[in-house]
Amino acid sequence: MKTQIITISDIEGDRRLLQYLPWWVKNINQEKHMLSVTEESLKKELLVVAIAFSENEEVIAISGIVNGRNKEEKEMIFDNKKVVEIGSNFVSPPFRNQGIGSNLVSERLQMCKQKNWFPVSITTNPVMLKIFSKLGAKSMESDSQYDCLRQELCICHHFSKDCRVCPLQKNGGWVFE
Repeated sequence: MKTQIITISDIEGDRRLLQYLPWWVKNINQEKHMLSVTEESLKKELLVVAIAFSENEEVIAISGIVNGRNKEEKEMIFDNKKVVEIGSNFVSPPFRNQGIGSNLVSERLQMCKQKNWFPVSITTNPVMLKIFSKLGAKSMESDSQYDCLRQELCICHHFSKDCRVCPLQKNGGWVFE
C-alpha cells in the first residue's frame, strides 16, 4: 500500500489538522497505552503533527510532537537541546503492521533533527517499543546520564507501578540519539 505522509507545524492555522483532530482524539482515548486527550489539549501542546493518508486519501494514522512535559510545566533542556516528546502515535487497526507507525516515528525524528530538538518518548506500549528498538532508540534506564531527565519527565504525583505513561517504569522512558 502506498501512503502519503504530510507534516504540519502550523498547528493553529492549518485547516487539515482541525478536520482530522476529532478522529484522532476519539481514537487516542480508546487506546489503553495513551493518555486521555481533548482537542483543546492537543491544539495547545502540539508542535508538529504527521498525518498518513491511504491511496484514496483516507486518514489512516496521526502522530505528534509535544514539548517535554513535567510537573512544573516549564521548558526542558537536555544536552543543550529542547526536550520534546514523540507521542500520540495512532494507526487505524486495518492499517497496522504495514510499517506506517515506523514511518511516522521516522518522519518526526527527522523533524527533531532539523529543529535540533532532543526527542524522547514515554510509553510502555510493546508495539511502540518494538518500533523504537528498530529505529535505534534506547531505554533511559540503560544509561545513568538520563536519571535526572527521567525524574523530570515524571508527571505523576507519586510513582505507581501501574502507571503506563511514567518514565520511571521499566522501559517507560526512551531517547533517540
